[in-house]
Amino acid sequence: MPAPRRHAAFLRGVYPTTCAMPALRAAFERAGFTDVRTVLGSGNVVFTAAGTPAALATRAEAAMVASLGRSFPTIVRPLDEL
Repeated sequence: MPAPRRHAAFLRGVYPTTCAMPALRAAFERAGFTDVRTVLGSGNVVFTAAGTPAALATRAEAAMVASLGRSFPTIVRPLDEL
């Protein structure tokens, strides 16, 4: 498996009224992502993890379902590619 990298997850439909940022951050942490930070109320999340963007998006969506009872469509990109 490749070394962990910093990634950004862009979540569609996340607003302060649809998801609390501390709960979103906790969902990502429970999925095993590290150095998790939410970006204001945008629903964007920055984190460190190893894996392909597609695999990380799937993992993030599963973690949201497990922790929040719902998921948001997620696109993951390595920060160094943005």
